[in-house]
Amino acid sequence: MIEWLRRKRSRPQRNRVGEDRGWGGKLIWVSLLMVIFVGFFESQQPWLAWLLLGLVLERLVRLHQWRLLGIALCCSGLLAGRLAWSEQRQQQVPETTQQLYFKADQIKLNGDQLTGSAQTPAGCRVFALVKIPQAAVKQALAANSAGIVVDLTAPRCERLAPAPNQAQFDFARWGRHRDLIWQVSGTLQTWRPRPPTNLSEWIGFKRAELLSYFAKYPRYCRFHLRMLVTGYSDRLDRPLQELLSAWGLVHLFALSGFHVNLLVRGCRWLAARCHCPDELVCGLLLILLPLYGLFVGGQIGIIRAILSFQLRCWQRWRRRYWPPLDLFAVNLLICLLLKPSCIFELGPQLSFGLTLLLIIMPAKTSYWRLQLRLSGVTGLILIAQTGVWSWWALLGSCLLAPLFAGLILPSVLLTWLWPATSALWEPCWRLLYAGLAWCTQLFSGRLVVGKPASWVVLLALVLLLLQGEAPRLVPSLLAPAAGLLCVNCLLIKCPLVDRVTLIDVGQGDSILVQTAWPRRTLLIDTGGRLGFQRAGWQQRQTTAGALQTTLPYLQAAGIGRLDYLLLTHQDADHLGDLVDLVQQMPVKTLLLPAGMAANPQVQAKLRQIPCRPRIRSCLADDQLQDQRLQGRFLAPTKPGLGTNEDSLVLLLRLGKIQWLFTGDLDQANELKICQRYPQVHADYLKVGHHGSQTSSHPRFLAQLHLQGAFISAGRANRYHHPAQATLARLRAANIPFMNTARYGMIEWSQDPWGQQRIRTKLTGSEGIRGQDGNENDQPRTTTENGTGGFTTGDPSSRARTGALTTDSNVFRSTLDP
Repeated sequence: MIEWLRRKRSRPQRNRVGEDRGWGGKLIWVSLLMVIFVGFFESQQPWLAWLLLGLVLERLVRLHQWRLLGIALCCSGLLAGRLAWSEQRQQQVPETTQQLYFKADQIKLNGDQLTGSAQTPAGCRVFALVKIPQAAVKQALAANSAGIVVDLTAPRCERLAPAPNQAQFDFARWGRHRDLIWQVSGTLQTWRPRPPTNLSEWIGFKRAELLSYFAKYPRYCRFHLRMLVTGYSDRLDRPLQELLSAWGLVHLFALSGFHVNLLVRGCRWLAARCHCPDELVCGLLLILLPLYGLFVGGQIGIIRAILSFQLRCWQRWRRRYWPPLDLFAVNLLICLLLKPSCIFELGPQLSFGLTLLLIIMPAKTSYWRLQLRLSGVTGLILIAQTGVWSWWALLGSCLLAPLFAGLILPSVLLTWLWPATSALWEPCWRLLYAGLAWCTQLFSGRLVVGKPASWVVLLALVLLLLQGEAPRLVPSLLAPAAGLLCVNCLLIKCPLVDRVTLIDVGQGDSILVQTAWPRRTLLIDTGGRLGFQRAGWQQRQTTAGALQTTLPYLQAAGIGRLDYLLLTHQDADHLGDLVDLVQQMPVKTLLLPAGMAANPQVQAKLRQIPCRPRIRSCLADDQLQDQRLQGRFLAPTKPGLGTNEDSLVLLLRLGKIQWLFTGDLDQANELKICQRYPQVHADYLKVGHHGSQTSSHPRFLAQLHLQGAFISAGRANRYHHPAQATLARLRAANIPFMNTARYGMIEWSQDPWGQQRIRTKLTGSEGIRGQDGNENDQPRTTTENGTGGFTTGDPSSRARTGALTTDSNVFRSTLDP
C-alpha cells in the first residue's frame, strides 16, 4: 500500500498548499473549515474553534480563493442541516418502551442481562438493559439467531448519563455521536423471534450468523476474523486489543480501514494474474464494497477506505486527475456529512491522520523516516486522548505493521475459506501474541506524560502533517511547537498547585492527593464493587471500576507511579479494585492500619500483586512526612483486623489547609479522637462511611470547625447514603457539603498564593446549600466540564484564608481571616 501511494504522489500535477494561486489541491482548507464548524458543537473550548476558523478564513482571503469560500458556504449549509436533523432526532422522547426490537447482531448476553441497541415501536433508537428472569430464558435467547421482540415489565426510560469523572470514557457522548440518547431498563416478560423485514435487518441477521460461525474457530483466528471481516469485538477480546494498542497496531484491525486497501490491491493483483479485465474487477468492487460497509455497521474508518477507492475509480472513469489532497478532502467532507462527530473519536482520528500523512509525505521519503512520522502522528493522537505513549508502539509500527500487510490478512482469508487451516495458523498466532505479552511484562514501555492542552497538541499535529506541504514555513515553527508541547507536559508532571480529588467510583471511596512540586501522590482507597450471591448463569463479566475511573484520571494527570496508597480498612468498596489497579499503576509504599496485613482476605489480595510494594503498618501518632506531604495518623490506637472501627484516620496538611480522612470510622471512635486530641481541627472533612448515620457525631463535627465536607456515595445506592440524619447534623453545624452522587468528580485545588478553587464534573452551578432541603433535590443543569463552590447562609463557615472561587468566576467570596 505504501509503495502504491508513493507512485500516486509522484505525479507532476500535484500542487502544494499555499504555493500558488490556483484552487486545485486546496479543498483541504474547506474540509478543515467543516471540521472546525463541527468543533463548535463538540469542543469544550469554543475560543479555540473561533481562533482556528479565523486563521483558515484569513488564509483563504489572502490567497483570493473566492471559489473555495463559496464551496465552504455550501458545505456549511449542508452540514448545518445535517446537524439540525440529528439534533431533532435526539430530542424525540420514546413514547412507548414496553416493547423493544433487537436486531440479530445487536443482541449481547452477559450473565442475567440482555444489552444492546434497540428500537421502540415508533422507531426511536435506545440503549436497552434488560434483566433476564430465568436460566431457561437465557438459553433460549442464546440459541436464537434472528432478531427478537421483547416485552418489558415496569420499563424505565432515562437519558444516558454523562461520565462522572474527568478522562473517563463518556458513553453518553459516544451514543450521542450515533443518535443514541435514551436508555431503557426493565425486566424481560416475554420475547419472540422476528424474521428480517428490510435490508438493514437482513444484513444484521447475516452478520449474526457469521459471528456465530466464527465462534467455532480457535481464539486468535476467531479474533482476527471478527475484527477484520465483521468489525466486531467481544468483551473477551479486550486483553488482545489492549496488547495491540500497546504495540501501536490496534488501528490496523478494522478501525482505520487499511485492510480494505490491501483487499482491493489483492483482488486486482489476482485478477491480473488470471487475465481478468481490471474494469470488471473494479466494477464488482464498486458494488460489493458499499455492501461490506453496511455489513460492518458503518464504521467510519472502513467507510473512508471504501470512499477513497470509489473516488479514484470515478476520476479514472472521467479521465480527470485530482490531486490526492483534494480526494482526501472530498472523502472527509462526505464522512462528516454521514457522521458529523466522527472526527472526534480515536479510531477516525487515526484513520484520517495516518492517511493524510501517507498522502503528503514526499515520494522519495525513506521507509524508516516514513515509519517514524507515522509513529509520531499516532503518538500525538494517543497522548491527546489518553496521556500515555508506549515505546513498543515505535517498534511495532516499524517492524510488525508490514507483517500485518503480508501475513495476517491473507491468513484471515485463507482460514475463512478453508477452516481446516486454522489448526496450522493458531500456533503461530499464539506464539506471536505470547511473545508480545512477554515483552510488555518484562518492560511495560509506557510513558505517562499526561493529557496536554488540546490546542498545543493540535498545533504540533498540524505542523507535523504539513511538513511536506509547506517546507519553507513549517520547519521554522515545528521546533517551537515541540518545545511548547514539552513545556506543557512538564507543567503537568511538575504542578504548581496542591490538589485533592474525590473520584466518583460509585458506592465506594477513592481520593487522590497531589502536592505541588516536588509532586508527591497519595491515593486513599481504590473503590470496588460489593459482591452478592448469584447463580452461575447470572454471573456477569465485568471490568474493575478503578480501570475505568481512577486509572484514566491518573494517566491524564501524568502519574505513572503512586508514591503512597493508603487503605483505610478491609471493605470491598474501599480496596476491592486493589489488585487490578496496582497491576496497571505501580505503588511505592502501601499504608495499612496496624494488624490489617494479618487479615487472610487482605493477605490473599497482597499475594496477587505482581511487584510487592513496601508495606507500612500505621497507628495513631505516626507521621507521614515526604516533602509537602505532611500528615499525622489519629487512629487506630491498637492493631486490629481492618474493620470499620479500625479505620486508618489521616489528618493531612496541604499548605495552610488541613484535610481529615476517616474511612468508615463510627461515632464511638470519632469521640475517642476528640478525647485523645482535644485541640484537633480541620478545614475539610471527607465524611465517614459515605454519610451513614453511624458516623459524623455532632460533637466531632463541632470540634473540627470545618469550612466544608465532602461525601462519596453512589447514585441511588441500596443503603440510601447519605442518611438524612447525617445531612441534618451537617446543616445544624452550619457546614456546607458536596456529594459525588450529585456532582460527580470533585476537585479541590490551592495555588501558591493560597487561593482555593472547587471544580466539579457534572454541574456548572456554584449554589450548593447545605442549610435547606435535600441536596439531591432539584439537580442543576449538567455540563461536560463544570465548576462548583460552597455557599452557606453564615459567613463564618467559609474559609478563613485565601479565596474560594469557581473556574467560571461566577461565584467568588472574600473570606474572613
